Amino acid sequence: DLYRNKLINERVDVWALGCMLFTLAFQKHPFDAESKLASLNGRYLVPRDSPHASLLTPLLASALETDPDVRTDVMALTQAVALLYAEAQADELTPQVASVAAAREALGKDA
Repeated sequence: DLYRNKLINERVDVWALGCMLFTLAFQKHPFDAESKLASLNGRYLVPRDSPHASLLTPLLASALETDPDVRTDVMALTQAVALLYAEAQADELTPQVASVAAAREALGKDA
């Protein structure tokens, strides 16, 4: 990336996956098309009225981190998504806080 003087690697794909996940969950792109700086600054708003917001916010924050050196890697993102999917399949979504904590733990973030 010549603009930021960063190496382009697989973490660019993690950014793209974060954008796709956001779009699938909330039916809109995370970054306003009118503001080119929004994506450079990583400014997006998760719709709080969505049932997916509390589960996906930590996942999105790690995938849409503007610094690729800090952004989660594909293995941690895959593990966090797999945990959320397994919990949904097992119908163990009792307290959503447990799901958020499991996803954050998989991403290496503090719950």
